[in-house]
Amino acid sequence: AAAAAGDDDGFQKVGPRGGAPKKDKLLTMNPAEITYEMVARKLRDLTQARGRKGVDRQEQLDMLKHLATVAKGPTQRAQALLQTVSALFDVNPSMSTHMASPLWRRCVAVLFDVLDLLAANPQITLDEHADPDAEPLTEEPAPGSGGARVWGALASFVERLDDELFKGLQALDAHSAAYVTRLRDEPPLLALAAAAQAHLVAAGDPAGAA
Repeated sequence: AAAAAGDDDGFQKVGPRGGAPKKDKLLTMNPAEITYEMVARKLRDLTQARGRKGVDRQEQLDMLKHLATVAKGPTQRAQALLQTVSALFDVNPSMSTHMASPLWRRCVAVLFDVLDLLAANPQITLDEHADPDAEPLTEEPAPGSGGARVWGALASFVERLDDELFKGLQALDAHSAAYVTRLRDEPPLLALAAAAQAHLVAAGDPAGAA
């Protein structure tokens, strides 16, 4: 099975001069001093860094987790959570191997958070055709302003999780304890798929819910 991201690989990460790696200032700032624009700019930087060589994917995940915590409103939190899902899939970009179980379960949990956020904030609309590299908002959309469209492909995310679980089961001996343990991931996936379908139907996207 693939190793979970963030596992000790036997090497100590060091900074450019051999010291500890330098932390991004957003990780150490007082959350009260972090502005909407700071979070928006960092989210855009992370989006543009996807797929580049030399990018530490674990550092990206740590930053996204922090940004979801300090986000200045539900729209910005939704953006951070949805980018987290994409970043989790990026940890294992190969289609020939499966996503590590801990990352898979984290991805399911994040998508449940997204659905809870959308249910509580109907002004936010997911749009898989939205440009993730578009100029970021500088403030949270005001109530009654028509809402906000956020990039996200809910149905595709659920389908990818289904594929990853299937590949993970294929890699295990069907008579092993590990296989039985992995089968326990099926009920959460089915619950997520049902919740995603209900959201898409309510959002007027029957094609996505099919």
